Amino acid sequence: METANLGAQLWEANTMPMAIYNRMIQAIGTFIFPIFVVSNIAPLYVLDKLTLTRLVWGICAPFLFFAFVRIMFLQGLKRYTSASN
Repeated sequence: METANLGAQLWEANTMPMAIYNRMIQAIGTFIFPIFVVSNIAPLYVLDKLTLTRLVWGICAPFLFFAFVRIMFLQGLKRYTSASN
């Protein structure tokens, strides 16, 4: 897998139900790179297979990752130097 295609590969993995992947891939896709949170919470709810843990993570993950990205962005702004005056 090329690095340039990483986004496309993650998107492709996101189009499949997470149940087809092994438990390690499910954990990575839910908690480390939360791609499965986006596409699997609603179907799991409709099928009545949504656990309380996944529901809470589905609600909290967007806020936590937003806060993480915001902190990283602000740190980058502190270190930013312009190439021109």
